[in-house]
Amino acid sequence: MQVAYADGRLVGCVTIRPVSATLSWIEHFYIDPECQGRGLGAQILHTIIGASEAEGRSLKLAVLRESDANRFYIRHGFAETHREAWDIFYERRSNS
Repeated sequence: MQVAYADGRLVGCVTIRPVSATLSWIEHFYIDPECQGRGLGAQILHTIIGASEAEGRSLKLAVLRESDANRFYIRHGFAETHREAWDIFYERRSNS
């Protein structure tokens, strides 16, 4: 798990779980609601995407159907792959 700090305060966390040589899952990506909307999540996701591209890995994740995070991931190049009862699943394929 990786954590993010701002002004000496814990403001977020994320886990990147490698599944194979070509795929990782993003899990538990949280930004404190008081810190959302300031670009912090986008900065962190940009770093994750850059690292996955450098390794030739695609990224997958699941988001609750009703979450505002769905728009966030679509904005950052993730495409919906399927839906289940509670979640929408996304993938961002590596360009490598």
